[in-house]
Amino acid sequence: MLPLTAVIAKNVKRHRIERDFSLAALAKKANISLNDLFAIENAHMRPEPEQLLALAKTFDILPSVLLADE
Repeated sequence: MLPLTAVIAKNVKRHRIERDFSLAALAKKANISLNDLFAIENAHMRPEPEQLLALAKTFDILPSVLLADE
């Protein structure tokens, strides 16, 4: 089982790529700094709850999807 930070990183990156968003486009759409998004996607930082919710809303998914280790 992966650490939660790595699970979130994997899921954010997968959903971003599936929607053909660049890092910069996703950061802008979710109102998250590009530096924070880069850190989240590379498992250097666990997103704040507000960031997790913003990413889920941008992807049009439930936040729990970003936490699921599939």
